[in-house]
Amino acid sequence: PPISWGLLLLFANWLRGHRSKAAGAALVVGFHLLLRGGELAGLKVGDGVFAEDDRLRGEEKTARAVVVLKKTKTGKNQSVTVLDDRVAELLRSWTVGRGKDELLFGRTHTTLLKDIKEACAAYKLEDPYVLHSLRHGGATKLYLDGWSVSDIMQRGRWAEAKSARRYIQESR
Repeated sequence: PPISWGLLLLFANWLRGHRSKAAGAALVVGFHLLLRGGELAGLKVGDGVFAEDDRLRGEEKTARAVVVLKKTKTGKNQSVTVLDDRVAELLRSWTVGRGKDELLFGRTHTTLLKDIKEACAAYKLEDPYVLHSLRHGGATKLYLDGWSVSDIMQRGRWAEAKSARRYIQESR
């Protein structure tokens, strides 16, 4: 099922205090950027590009941050703009003083899945969420916030509208 923004924040805060600060941060970034589990686990420190970076040009220069996705299901060298200042600052905080080739959150796909399952168990949720719930939840939130399906498709890197529509729920 899609995870809501509110439940995501609850999970992230619980993980931050009980399991791993990195896990909580990773969930927020994954939701905001509509990342697939492998994309989230594979993020490296150097994949975050911030406003002052010379790699940003033109319209991108107004973004607080951009995340480069070197390999995705739908192609290589794609990117997603960070639209929320708080998420940009969270992302930046995980890059400071670290080597660009280090894994950003140091969590594997399997470990992130375990993190979510532990958060579910902590709140006695019987129908556990999975990593893909972040992608479902992020797409649904954008739709409920008034985004068009085509804009959500572009942000989520879906090639087919039929695929994207499976992720978007029409009600809270």
